Amino acid sequence: MFVMPNTICQAEEYDKYMNDNNVSIYLDEAALLNNLHRLYEKDQIYPFPAFYGAVSDGRKILLGGDVLIAFNPYKQLFELYSSKTLKKYNENSFGIIPPHVFAIGDKAYRNMRTTKQNQPIVVTGESGAGKTESAKYVLQYLSKSYHACNASIKDRLIKSNLLLEAFGNTKTIHNNNSSRFGEIMEVHFDEEYTIVGGSITYYLFEKTRVCVQSTDEKNFHIFYYLCVDAPARIRKSLQLNSPDTYHHLNQDCSQTKQLTKSYPQDTDFKCEQLVSNLKLNDTNDFIKYDQIMNDIAISQEDKLNIYSILAGILHLGNINFEDDSESTQNGCKIISTSEQALIVTAQMLHVDVHDLWNVLLARISMMKNTIISVPLTVHTAEHVRDKLAKTIYARLFNQLVAYVNTSISFKSSTSHISIIDTIGFENYPINSFEQFCINYCNEKIQQVFNEHLFETARLLFEEEGIGLNKIDYTDNQDCINLFEDQITGWFHLLDEESNVTERQSNQSTHDIFHGNPNHSMISPKLDLPAASIIHHNEVFLVEHYSGNAVYSTSEFIEKNNDILLDSFIIFVRKSKNEFVKNLFDEIFVEQSKDNINYLSVGTKVRSEMTDIINKVKGSCAFYITCIKPNVKMISNEFQQDQIRSQLKKLDLFNDDDEMMMMNETAATLNSSSKINILQEINSLPMVDNETHVFNDLCDEQLSFTRNDSQPIWCLFNGTGNDLIVDYLGGFEEFDGNISSTSINIKHNEFIQLLVKYQLSAKIGDVVKTINLNRSCKRVYDLSPSTNQNRPIQMLCDVQIRNDRRHVIFRSLVKIYNNTTLPLSVKSVDLVATEQNHKIATIEDNDQYFVPTDLLYTYSSSQIYIAAHGDENNIETNNCCSIDWENKPTMERTLKLKDGTEVHLTIITELNAAYMENTDQLDHTCFNIYIHPTFCLINLLPIDIKYLFDIDKEIDLKSNQSCSMISANRNSTLTFIIPSYDNARWISDAIDLKPERTNDHYEYLVLFHYATSPNLEKTLRMILRVDTIHKSHRLSLYSSFWIFNYIDLKLELQIENNRTFIDVAQTPVLVCPERFESETNRKGQLRLYGIDQGDTTTDWSKKFSLDVIRSIGVVSCEVPNDRKYMICMDVATGPSSLVRIIEFSPLLVIINKSIIAIEIVEAVSDKEQNQWISVNPEQTIPFWPCNMKDGVMRVRYTFNHVTSSPFTMTPTYRTLLRMDYEEHPALCVEVTTNGQGRITVIFEDYEVDDTPLVNCEKTNSSSL
Repeated sequence: MFVMPNTICQAEEYDKYMNDNNVSIYLDEAALLNNLHRLYEKDQIYPFPAFYGAVSDGRKILLGGDVLIAFNPYKQLFELYSSKTLKKYNENSFGIIPPHVFAIGDKAYRNMRTTKQNQPIVVTGESGAGKTESAKYVLQYLSKSYHACNASIKDRLIKSNLLLEAFGNTKTIHNNNSSRFGEIMEVHFDEEYTIVGGSITYYLFEKTRVCVQSTDEKNFHIFYYLCVDAPARIRKSLQLNSPDTYHHLNQDCSQTKQLTKSYPQDTDFKCEQLVSNLKLNDTNDFIKYDQIMNDIAISQEDKLNIYSILAGILHLGNINFEDDSESTQNGCKIISTSEQALIVTAQMLHVDVHDLWNVLLARISMMKNTIISVPLTVHTAEHVRDKLAKTIYARLFNQLVAYVNTSISFKSSTSHISIIDTIGFENYPINSFEQFCINYCNEKIQQVFNEHLFETARLLFEEEGIGLNKIDYTDNQDCINLFEDQITGWFHLLDEESNVTERQSNQSTHDIFHGNPNHSMISPKLDLPAASIIHHNEVFLVEHYSGNAVYSTSEFIEKNNDILLDSFIIFVRKSKNEFVKNLFDEIFVEQSKDNINYLSVGTKVRSEMTDIINKVKGSCAFYITCIKPNVKMISNEFQQDQIRSQLKKLDLFNDDDEMMMMNETAATLNSSSKINILQEINSLPMVDNETHVFNDLCDEQLSFTRNDSQPIWCLFNGTGNDLIVDYLGGFEEFDGNISSTSINIKHNEFIQLLVKYQLSAKIGDVVKTINLNRSCKRVYDLSPSTNQNRPIQMLCDVQIRNDRRHVIFRSLVKIYNNTTLPLSVKSVDLVATEQNHKIATIEDNDQYFVPTDLLYTYSSSQIYIAAHGDENNIETNNCCSIDWENKPTMERTLKLKDGTEVHLTIITELNAAYMENTDQLDHTCFNIYIHPTFCLINLLPIDIKYLFDIDKEIDLKSNQSCSMISANRNSTLTFIIPSYDNARWISDAIDLKPERTNDHYEYLVLFHYATSPNLEKTLRMILRVDTIHKSHRLSLYSSFWIFNYIDLKLELQIENNRTFIDVAQTPVLVCPERFESETNRKGQLRLYGIDQGDTTTDWSKKFSLDVIRSIGVVSCEVPNDRKYMICMDVATGPSSLVRIIEFSPLLVIINKSIIAIEIVEAVSDKEQNQWISVNPEQTIPFWPCNMKDGVMRVRYTFNHVTSSPFTMTPTYRTLLRMDYEEHPALCVEVTTNGQGRITVIFEDYEVDDTPLVNCEKTNSSSL
């Protein structure tokens, strides 16, 4: 079996990169990884991903989605989040500029305004991938970009998050600033979409960390800030010393002993060095967080109470126990060296020392009116001490969240944006109940992510009519069922065990296997770590979506219960401090009820996740998927294996991924066809990426045609000489037979073999050993040449395509003919010209490996090409030279036999290559691209003709491209539209000589009637010129395509340009005079033909047109105060240059009955209009006068039997009683497509249908 090596090859040219992976020509795993690497090197950490989905017939397709990949750069990128950058994303629509976390925030805000729905943004990723920072930047964008009712609200929104980080974040082995809680931050808006406030909800707070930290991990940040950086007076009042003197802090990775040997008690001790050594992300000091508490209105008294409780927790951890020899019940006592810690703890918590003594040494239970005290063992006392510390800190954190929510509270809101900062998958050698709950939440988030991405794609393909039966993706419902099943689910089993008085920990593991026998995702785990104190029967392994995790059930039941002991309640109630007592008010209320009704931790986790999933599923969610580029948490290091494993968890690709649909046909499609495919598959291609797309179209490297029966190894000889390949062990041919030890491969011959990782290649008398272990370009010296500075060399290019290795032996130069003209490669003798002859023909849109010998025929680096002649005379009158080594860009002209000149732009691309048997990237190979100087693309929905100079007319169909090989910079270009608006149009002549030096610019093209050019009526189009190197792409397009699908004539106004839009299935092309105006163009609509004068009262409100996608309802008034509600859908068209606007009725009637019907609207039992007929299988628009209060009636046309009134408000399905024996009822269904459009469908009643009921406005039924 062939095993893929760990090294991932690049499939595209090494230095090529695109911000949006979805526009890549190569859509395989290697191309994606290579592009991500290039972006990461350039600090472009926000690419949009290319998602792969499997179709039911085994093919792969490209999926889209509102998903952003975010790499953690592990360094500060100040310009990336500056005010200038923020303003740029606030002023541009989604996709107009490169991907960014700000773009997600802006898109969510625009969607909220457009759809009137709440917008969730889900931030996912592994621990250390940067989820917390990404969530903060989204919050920063929202708070700084949009108006707020109160200036202090914005500041509090940002600062409140920083405060919770100090109390809820820590250093782990995966992350230097790891959030130990999940957070949902909501930013609320009023009806004017002004920020009015916010709210924070948290879940899964890891309070265990207060007492126990793993090796190389830390406690919460706030403890170190308090011990090291608080002013001396505060530390003195809290009797605090250096962190290493506290048990809760000195078991971690801190290096404070060397830094604080002489700890000053009377001076401020700044923490910059300590924080740096502790590797905290935030080097701000204690004073910053103290000021934040002031900003969110925490009083000075409450702040001191908070600090006192924190100090009390630290002192509490220093209380140790020993066996009490005088106890008759195996009790324990506090050791003498801990008595001072006991006294200080009592002072900090404002409780009596004796009460604290009792709660730590005895278990107190209440039975009726009797208090029973049971002495505790040393182990139990330590457990009680730690549980008290954890509980107090958890309640303190809950109080801080309450303070924050109070400071950003609001009276009312109409919508909000939720930023959901999830907890990533966690996996330690042995995991406990905390990881058990965290990984369950991760499974739920992953499931809704998959459903969103692939289900959205499926619906989009159905809507677009793309014939895909099913999209397969990894579903983790089986794993979720292990947690949630009502009978055998683990949360249910744990709750049952909690009611058993005596329960052994290994019983939990037993029940897990007993309840889920032979489940493929659960198994015993026997290979425990060395020196493990965990018993084998307490351990099990779960195959999660994100990886396998081993759990120990030793503390599952206890951690799931999490009920405070009666002694805790009595103890806290005796506190002399109201702040401390109030922390536990909520628990007092809960535990005062029957304990049977008290919710377990597992039940709470499930409930919290249900709320989160409902938030996400309630609307179209956005996802920010954070990626950890390396495990060392250092900048500028891109570990491919680490990244690949994370992308696999997102289903971006699988181990057995094959090339996708576009690569399947790469060898047979030309550039024009690929442009069309890109425009069809990519729903939102971006303007800024057009240059990259065009570069790849012109620079494409044609891959081998995919063949599933193709063997693992394919060898191609493009050297121009015979090549003898030798392997001492012999070759295993495709039929399984062992052949001889060597094989002779002719030039341009393609051999399919199964071979090992090393072979030798012989060309002439030179033998080279080729190592195929990794994918790269490697140069081998063969022999000296006529130029002593350039020895004859061969390139071995090892590529991975379709999970198969392709080994290409060739020279250093490859030529791509990206014209529509076959070209010849010639051998030219400048002296004996009669010896000139053709060596090879390069067909249009094909590639050619230049023979090795030809490269070294001349003393200089010259290759000669000519235009290919016809069969009778293959020679041409002239040829041109290409200096492939010294001139990166050249312009050449070829003259054909008929005198026609062909104008070409030749670009030489340099690619780095390794020297043989070394890792030195110090050699170069060359790709030569031959383009026409001008290429034309028709981005109009209609066919056109063009001619340059006095040449003949040439047809160019809609959405097609062509090479204008005869055009030069002195040519003029004229367009003809054969048929549009019942007329033939011809444009003014356009001078092709570029007048500007920037990469792209645009002309306004004016068209006139071809038969009557003097008429004033004109048609405007835009010609965009993109300059890539010295080749120019011309794109003819119209800014707006307008489709009118209603039975009314409309008038559209865009920037004072008015256009009449008749009812038609063909688009109306609109281009404002100020075509170069920036974004935020507005439009207005009104009904055409209303005799109302030129006033603004009949125009609709203005709506934005410069959007990627916008769906809404436009209201148009007429003189009798009636309003026509029209659905408007604005979408981005081809190449992101065009906006497609569709107008359709808000309400549509479909009659699927076999009987003709009539409908009418009624308001307060008064019919508003005449009855409207709807024949069987007919669809008509319906214009209600009052959607809110109006109802509809229906009757049979032939006998006028009328139904009761029913509402037009979606969504329901019911039966209408019709008093006619042969057809006693009609079935009516009112639906919406989720975009505002309402459909009322009438169908015949079947005998087995739902019961007959009336559906009136006041008593509607939904069955």
